[in-house]
Amino acid sequence: MEFTGRTSQSPVRFSVFEFDCASGELRRKGVRQKLQDQPARILALLLEHPGEVVTRERLQAELWPRDTFVEFDAGLNAGVKKLRYALGDSAETPLFIETVPRKGYRFIAPVAPPQAAPPVNEPAPITDQPAPNPTSAPAHRLRIYLPVLIAGAMALAAGMGWWIGRSTSQVQPLSPGRFEIRLPDDQSQVNQITISRDGSKIVYVARRNGVAQLFRRDLDDAAIHPIPGTEGAQFPFFSPDGSRAGFFADNKLKTVALDGTESNELARLAPGFLNTMGYWDPDGSIYFENPPPRQGTGQPAVWRVASNGSSEPSMLPLAAGPNLAFPFLQARLPGTESFILALVATPLDRSLAVYSPRAGNHRTLVEHAMGGQVLPTGHLLYYWANSMFAAPLDSAKGKLLRPGVAVLNDVAENNWRGGAARVSDNGTLVYIPATAPNATLVWVDRKGRETPLPVPPGSYVPLDLSADDKRLLAMRPEPGPGRWSLWSYDLGANTWQRLARGGGVRTAAVWSPDGTEIIYASDEHGGVYSNLFRRRIGDNMPPERLTINPAFGQFPSSWSGAANALAFSEGIHPDTNVDVWVLPLSAYRKPEAFLHEPASESLASFSPDGKWLAYVKNAGSHPGIFVRSYPSGGGETQLSKAGSSPCWSPDGREIFYRAGGAVMSVPFEPGPRPRSGEAKLLFSGSYMPGNLWTRSLLVSHDGKRFLLARREEPKSGQINVVLNWFSELHRLTGAR
Repeated sequence: MEFTGRTSQSPVRFSVFEFDCASGELRRKGVRQKLQDQPARILALLLEHPGEVVTRERLQAELWPRDTFVEFDAGLNAGVKKLRYALGDSAETPLFIETVPRKGYRFIAPVAPPQAAPPVNEPAPITDQPAPNPTSAPAHRLRIYLPVLIAGAMALAAGMGWWIGRSTSQVQPLSPGRFEIRLPDDQSQVNQITISRDGSKIVYVARRNGVAQLFRRDLDDAAIHPIPGTEGAQFPFFSPDGSRAGFFADNKLKTVALDGTESNELARLAPGFLNTMGYWDPDGSIYFENPPPRQGTGQPAVWRVASNGSSEPSMLPLAAGPNLAFPFLQARLPGTESFILALVATPLDRSLAVYSPRAGNHRTLVEHAMGGQVLPTGHLLYYWANSMFAAPLDSAKGKLLRPGVAVLNDVAENNWRGGAARVSDNGTLVYIPATAPNATLVWVDRKGRETPLPVPPGSYVPLDLSADDKRLLAMRPEPGPGRWSLWSYDLGANTWQRLARGGGVRTAAVWSPDGTEIIYASDEHGGVYSNLFRRRIGDNMPPERLTINPAFGQFPSSWSGAANALAFSEGIHPDTNVDVWVLPLSAYRKPEAFLHEPASESLASFSPDGKWLAYVKNAGSHPGIFVRSYPSGGGETQLSKAGSSPCWSPDGREIFYRAGGAVMSVPFEPGPRPRSGEAKLLFSGSYMPGNLWTRSLLVSHDGKRFLLARREEPKSGQINVVLNWFSELHRLTGAR
């Protein structure tokens, strides 16, 4: 039976497809797709009633006449299955055809005639699984009319955008509409996202196959596109016209066209320097952070470079504050030469300031704040403790008119840079909801076989194992910015004992060789940064403070009985980043710098005999795991070109380390001329990473098992979108 057209409104376009209802021809981006007669008839009938339930009875009456000798249910199920296959759709996470149990089917994608649809010239999409917010209007209606809403909102904002900033009382804002974007299953979400100023495009960072990359999602299209040439990207930001994105990768500042066809390298960062972000000013300049030249003051600096590469980066004057704080330039104050500057020293010592590049000075605008965006409504947005705040701002005077109020809760944090959220000039808000990292503590043998510990999944950070493998030191977060608690877990008795609390960036802790004491990092002394404390287990006496350094944080990494010394990391120094220090635990307790070089060195681990230190070194082009003799510090040997969390086998002839999700092993031969062999993979999996201060790999006393925190990934990442959010902002802040 040949296809018979059902409607005069032909062809019809949805997503990247075009369907000719008269001929039954389906095209995807202009390329004809194979579609049999009966699936085409089903599609035509569904397209006649987009967003409505087409019952099984109607499908039977229309498509299976009574004189057709076919088993209806089997025929309909087979036809829908073939149609979904042609569209790349699925019953579990439908983009086009939704099953309505015991009733029929509904076409849920936006439908438009060709003249109403934008041209389709994008590269092939990966996938997208938009999911409606259950608290919003009926889900299928929002999905159907979403492109129309977005287009209307954009047009309205374009027509009255100047009104919003100058006379918001004359504008009656539209009601906000909400929806969710679900990331594909092969993407692991990173809390970094931005939106173009016109609100039409989102760029975010996600990991695919363990590699971070930029991905693009146009709000009027269901497809998600990777941006080629952005592997390893971090901290994206848009150009003012929305045609390009800036980002950081390989210690470089780069920009790229959104289709990946052309990219530029604008500046090189100091080796191993990660404390940066970018702001693309309407005047064509890009501002970013980078350490000053060696002859400079040592204070982290703000730099400026032309976005077209026509000039070399130049350092802007910036007066040092009382504490070493990393500056992150956020936004220009409209109509002025001043900027909003975020200053970050510790999790509890973060603020926003008004910064004048001409004078080089800054003054505090908001204490206990991070991030910062100036909206055309005249509000300053900022973040604290996973909440977003808004305050009316007098840009000309550089001061707040009223204190800020919370306008959104449960926003993920983008490290120390603020919330994982951004608002377009026409009031579209995008943000990543906050989720606590969930992990399961597991033993893993050398072949990758896992044995979970008898504790439920939670936000655990394993820190150190006692020498007999019976007790684990672990950090667990507590409510409040940067709050944590240090616990001892008895693996045999399955019991927890809290040992300390703090409010610093986090803690690190190590057991004494005999398991009777711990040394840990804490700010319990009331200082800005964490120093080292020693506590005897089971003793009610106050801990002994081992170090006093008001300017830098200190985090223990290895306690050697053979060397009678503690290795710890200290930083972040303006010229040398993170350094490795050693604290003798004899009567003479004066810390000694073991590695104090321009490269960043951390997480040093003593060999069993106390004669060698393995450590992580990030020197830009030569990162990896290294070993030096102790205490001489000579004979540096590189074991790998990448990795973290080194630890030793019991005989000192093998070093284990993490390389992303992999656990590696490399043989080591000590002596006057130490040698290393070829690294080999032991196993790999989805395990929580460490950082500059904490290890993510612990080894048993016999070297046969490893203790790790297995990452419990959410089913998929999520981006929340709120259209016309300015109306909600006005309501929450009391603006008229």
